[in-house]
Formats: sequence, C-alpha cells, structure tokens
Amino acid sequence: MFTNAALSLSFKQIRSNGLKSLLANRQLKNIFFSLLYRSGAIASNFLIVPLLINQFSEAEYGVLVTIISITTWFSFIDFGLANGLKNKISESLATGDEDNVRKYISTAYGTLFKVVICFVILLLVSNSFIDWNVILQAPQSSRSAVNVLFLYGLLLFLSKILIELINPILLAYHKTSASALITFISQISTLAVCYAYKTFSHHSLANYGLVFFWVPLLTVIGFSLYYYSGSFKNIRPAARFFKKSYEKDLLKIGGSFFVIQIAVVIIFTTDNLIVGRIFGYDEVSKYNIAFRYFNIPLLLLTIALTPYWPIFSEWFVQKNITGIRQTMTRLLLIWGGISLLAIGMLVMANPVYKLWVGENIKVPFLLSAGMCLFCIISGWSSVYATFINATNRLKLQFYSCIFTGLLNVPVSIFLATQTSLGSAGVIFGTCICLLIGSVWAPIQYHKLVKGTAKGIWNK
Repeated sequence: MFTNAALSLSFKQIRSNGLKSLLANRQLKNIFFSLLYRSGAIASNFLIVPLLINQFSEAEYGVLVTIISITTWFSFIDFGLANGLKNKISESLATGDEDNVRKYISTAYGTLFKVVICFVILLLVSNSFIDWNVILQAPQSSRSAVNVLFLYGLLLFLSKILIELINPILLAYHKTSASALITFISQISTLAVCYAYKTFSHHSLANYGLVFFWVPLLTVIGFSLYYYSGSFKNIRPAARFFKKSYEKDLLKIGGSFFVIQIAVVIIFTTDNLIVGRIFGYDEVSKYNIAFRYFNIPLLLLTIALTPYWPIFSEWFVQKNITGIRQTMTRLLLIWGGISLLAIGMLVMANPVYKLWVGENIKVPFLLSAGMCLFCIISGWSSVYATFINATNRLKLQFYSCIFTGLLNVPVSIFLATQTSLGSAGVIFGTCICLLIGSVWAPIQYHKLVKGTAKGIWNK
C-alpha cells in the first residue's frame, strides 16, 4: 500500500538527495520512467508520420490511418475483462487475498481465449462476403491493399487483445513504467521496421500497414514470456486455475466496462471514417496530423493518471478518503498545466506543422482549435473517470456513454456538413458530446468521497 507521505515527496527532498531518492519512491519511479518511455514513443510517432507521407500520397496515408483506426473498434471484444481484471487484482491485493489473483488471471485468459476464437472464426467466414473498399470508399490506388490489411490486420489485432492481458496485470501490481516500456518498444520497433522497408523493400501500402499489427503483437508476446517466466511466475495463468464462478464475477464487472468501451470506441475512432467519407482521405491526413499533435498533452496526462487507478481501488476499499482527496487535487493541478500546454501548442501549431511534415500539408486553424478544445475537455473527464472506474461505480457512466455514443456520429456529421466548419466540425461534435461527462463526473466523485452517493450515483 502507498502511504500519503510517500506520495508527498517534495522537490526539496529530490534536489537534496538526487535521482537516487526519486527512484527509491515507487510511485515517483513509475512516473519518471513512464515519462521517459512515453516521450520516446511520442518521438517515434512523430517521426513515422513524415516517413509514411513521403512514401505514399496524402490519400493513401489517410486510408492507412483509417484502417488502423477501424481495427481498434474491435478492442471491445474483451468485454471489459481487462479493466475488470485490473480492479479484481487490486481489490484482492488490498484485502491481502493473493490466492485469488492467479485464479482471476487464469479465468480472464481462458474466457478471452474463447471469445477471440469465436471472433476469428466469424471474421474468416464473413470476410468472403465483405468488400472493405465499399465501406471505406477508398481511392483506386489503395484498393488492392485494403482487403489484405483488414483481414490479416484484424487477425493480428485479435491475437494481441488476448496476449495484452499482461498490461492490466502490470498496472494492478503498480508496474506502470513496465506497461509504458511495452508501448515504447512497440513504437520504436515499428519505426525501425518501416525505415528498413523504405531502404530494402518495395513500395507497398499493405506491407507498411501490416507492420503496425505484427510488431506490437510480437512485442507483447515477448514481454509476457519475460514476466511469466520471472517475477510473475507464481501467478502465471494455467487451465487448472480457471474458475467458472470467477468468470461470472469478471464478466459482471466487465459488462459495464464493455458498453463504456464500445461508446469510447465510437466517440474516439469514428472520426477518421466520417472525414474520409465526407471530405476525402486527403483531409484524413490533416485530421490525423492535428490529432497526433494535440494528443501529446493527453499522453502526458495519462502518464500521471495511470498509476492511480489501482491505488484508488485500494484506497476506496480501505476508506482512505484523505489520500484520495489530496491526490485528486494534485491531478487536477496537473490537468491545469496540461491545458495551458495545449493552448501554447495551438499558438505554435502552424510553425510546428511546417517543420514536422513540410509545407505541402496545410492544417486549418479551426481544426487545430477543435483538437485543442478536445484535449482540454477529454483531460478533465479522464481525471474523474480514473477514480470512478477504480471504484466500480459505473452505472451512471454506463448510461451516459450509451447516450453520448449514439449522439456523437450524427452531431459530428451535422456540424461537418451543415456548417462552415468543414472537417473541424467532426472534432467539435465530439467535444460537445464529451461535455456531458465533464459535468456529471465531478458531481459523482464528490458524492462518493463524501459518502452521500445514493441510487445510480453509488452503483
């Protein structure tokens, strides 16, 4: 368990004791290395954009990022098991019931394996009847690669969903920096392979696209083997530890996360498809560049938030309300700093775009402004969602996400087609929908920490 004193290590102590003192504090160590690894991942993400744009046309690049975006829709097939598993492990550790941890882990892997196999069979059967080019309305130059990318990309992505259960386990055990390291290795390896393709391989959108699927899969497999043969050996999943009653428990918790994930996928990953269908895939390139740029502050906020999900789970069980309040205050101050950073990035956006991707691609200011607003609103909601998700009080979020998910696409399309906002209307539509959660989430948080939450606020 983390003590409040440990989390309150001052900058004065760090300056006087140096890096050794910082690394002695587990929480600060996680944040320090997470920041280091995430910074490397962000740099890799930035470097890969001009590489791909120089290799392909704007439209082809737009098709590629749209395909990658659409495949992430299928992340919902874990039925919320990853988040449910993370909460169950945290709760078990908080109450000293470590015997249950291996049972929950084995049950989660077994359950998700059955789900993935069913979806793989469904994909293989249905793929003969689906022409993804019709759905995407892809330009002629990309059509030969689209169906290949969807079939093999989805097979690899579905496999990664299963293997990726190592991530919630790492987070539950407060190994946040290890989870960030997986992302860093995956991103840097993807960049390296793309550069190798540029040097030694022929010009192929399908080859480049598949790199974004098989490299992350191999990375997660490698880390899973490392941990399950080492520090996680005692909790390594095994068929004999699969428990049907635990499966029901995980699915009960995961059910709410499942619906929430679907809504999040709709809100955050349909934009590229909407822009591509309405304005063409040249516009998707501009949209994606602006999104990647303003995603930097959100990634920094994620680094600060991620370690606190399992901590909030433990503290809520232990009724450590003082620790929760003080930590939330710090996280909101971090959100304020992130918001100021986003505004500063908006001011500097055009010179940065020019330096990053060259002069040929012009990103409209309204699109950048929409992304900046999205960053600020999404960050505010994420701070409160981290606490609410950790407490398993998900019913209100469940209904809100259903409403928001249904509202997002028509509002985004309306603003894009019926106003002068153009593609910026899509992100402004998303911002409007996110405002709903930004209102009720702080109210629920205050009710929970005050002990006054009743009815839907406490479910």
